[in-house]
Formats: sequence, C-alpha cells, structure tokens
Amino acid sequence: MGVFSFHPRKTITTGEGGMITLNNAETTRHLRQLRDHGAKLSDLAREECGKPYEMAEFDELGFNYRMTDLQGALGRAQLKRLHHFIAERDRIARVYNEAFSEIDWLNTPPVPTEGNHGWQAYVLYVDPENCPKHRNEIMLKLAEKGIGTRPGTHAVHTLSYYRKKYGIQPSDFANSLSAANNSMAIPLHNMLTDDDVGYIVDAIKSIA
Repeated sequence: MGVFSFHPRKTITTGEGGMITLNNAETTRHLRQLRDHGAKLSDLAREECGKPYEMAEFDELGFNYRMTDLQGALGRAQLKRLHHFIAERDRIARVYNEAFSEIDWLNTPPVPTEGNHGWQAYVLYVDPENCPKHRNEIMLKLAEKGIGTRPGTHAVHTLSYYRKKYGIQPSDFANSLSAANNSMAIPLHNMLTDDDVGYIVDAIKSIA
C-alpha cells in the first residue's frame, strides 16, 4: 500500500487527512471498515440494500477517519495541477541548490538520479562542525527578517512517549538526533515569488 498525507504543508492539501492506495480487496474492505467506526456495513451499502431498517454491525473498534466531500473535491481539483505544482517547486529547489552549493556548512537535499523529487519540503542540514552559528541562531536570524523556518524532522526516539515507553536514550540513535538538531526547512511552496526566493537566498548568504 501507499500512504499519502494531505496536511496543509503538502503539495496537495485537503486541509487535513490523507489517502491510502491498495491493490488488495480484503485489506481495502478492512480499512474502509476501520475508518467508519468499525461498521461492517457502510451508509452507502445500507441505502442500496433496499432495507432502510438495516443497521451496521460493529464487530471491531474503529475510528472516524472519513474525509468530507468538500475535502475530497478540493483534493481532486488540485490533483489536476499536480505536475505544475511539482515543476514549480522543482524550479525553486534548483535555485536554492545552486545558491547554497558553495556554502561549505550547508548540505542541500540529495536529488535522485532515477525518478523525480516531489519537493514536499526543502530541508538543509547545518553542519555543526563548520557552521559559524548554531542552527537555532540561524533560524532566529531568519525569523528577524520575516523568514519562517522549522526543524527539518523529529528524532522520534527523543519524543517523550517513545522515550518513556522503550527507555531509549538520545544517544542511542545518533544520526537521527543529529538530523533533528541540525536540519532546517526553509520556505518552499507554490506562492513564493522570484523576489521571495531571492530574499531568502540573500538572507542565508549574509549569515554565511
């Protein structure tokens, strides 16, 4: 199965929610049941069975993960422009890659040799050994210039739930910890103008 998020930061968004694609009929049936409170009979199936008094049986604990029609319509409309969205993000990412290629303390995202990058985000790695400032200081400097950034990822093993449940120490997964502490996502979305991109590039270069 393939799992897709439609969170507001994604290339296609429905406000929240997501989508799962499958090629297995039984798993599809099971997931549809889980998303509808665990009901064995969907509302559509109940209407089509010709027995308006028929109620669904609930033999499994499920969830209310049903996407609304309005959310679905929003997503379908954007799907028609997906290639345009990705191409525009790719154009901006190429500008970033070229602009930051000579900054030795910034690692740009790797570009695959096969297939295309979706560019859901543009995440830089700030090399702590060579950078003149800590990643957090850089983020604060950019914030002063009106540029929003965020850490590129969580180190999941440091989140309190998993840390407490499994007794994991931050140092147990050093690469994940480094990625969380030193990554920085900079703006990349389809409303960025060329002037915006130039401003972001100049701001980061001024720190360098």
